[in-house]
Amino acid sequence: MKDLEKIITKELLKKVLPKETENLSEDFSFYIDEDYIVFRDEGEQLFNYNIYKFTHECKKWARYKYDITISSSLYKNYAKSWNIDKDKSYTAKTEVEVIIEACNWILENSK
Repeated sequence: MKDLEKIITKELLKKVLPKETENLSEDFSFYIDEDYIVFRDEGEQLFNYNIYKFTHECKKWARYKYDITISSSLYKNYAKSWNIDKDKSYTAKTEVEVIIEACNWILENSK
């Protein structure tokens, strides 16, 4: 997988996991440890969140305006996110990367 710490943003974490992040300060940090997003705040590790559960929550969050469909080929996965007047697709080696990239696009384009 790509360096997920570079493609997961705090803004996306807050949108997708509002209950889990509501008490975090603006300076919270996170890192990826195997299959988990590890949240830290004020230098203290607070909780872990499974990356696959996070991507599932990302897809649920996106469904309010978009639909993300995942397809696989022998060499890569790809996703499309779209509404009536837009069509955008992403390619990546893993489903996790594709979903996060699509949700970043949705977040950026829904401002």
